[in-house]
Amino acid sequence: MIDPSAAMSQDSAPPHPSAVRATVAFLLSVTAATVYIIASRFPHVIEQRAAGGLLYPLSQTLLVLLSDCGLIVVIWLPAAFFSALPCVLLNLLASRYRIRNPLFYVLTGCGLALLAVAPIISATSGWTWYTDPPNPPPTPTFWQEFNSIATVFAVAGAVAGLTYWFAAGRHFRRKYP
Repeated sequence: MIDPSAAMSQDSAPPHPSAVRATVAFLLSVTAATVYIIASRFPHVIEQRAAGGLLYPLSQTLLVLLSDCGLIVVIWLPAAFFSALPCVLLNLLASRYRIRNPLFYVLTGCGLALLAVAPIISATSGWTWYTDPPNPPPTPTFWQEFNSIATVFAVAGAVAGLTYWFAAGRHFRRKYP
């Protein structure tokens, strides 16, 4: 039987975050991860545009950096699509066992991000940024390509996991205190 006085109590927290909170937390975590991936490229862009310690026209460098920010949408959409089902399953697991430890969310975020590296490598293998390079470099192995992007994706997954924990995961409570 439901105790109406306990249900009306302002002091009791809900046993788990609502579906809306979990959805918003998921969208925020994907956004945080894609922003990190784009922002991690900024030093490389600046390094490539630097000559003798001076940037080529600063306005053009800023334009390149701002145009890179437009890639957030291009990266965000597939990231949200492909991570939705694993995130729902992890949310059900965390909800069932009331997992509130941020380390769980950071590690699962890293794991999900690293699982995404293999399909990205296979989808982009053979891509070149030059139309006709004069001396093409040798084709890197899978592990060389994996090592080149795994760190960025692992940190992005950790950022996403921590963002999800902050928005939803820390709100999991025991039903009976």
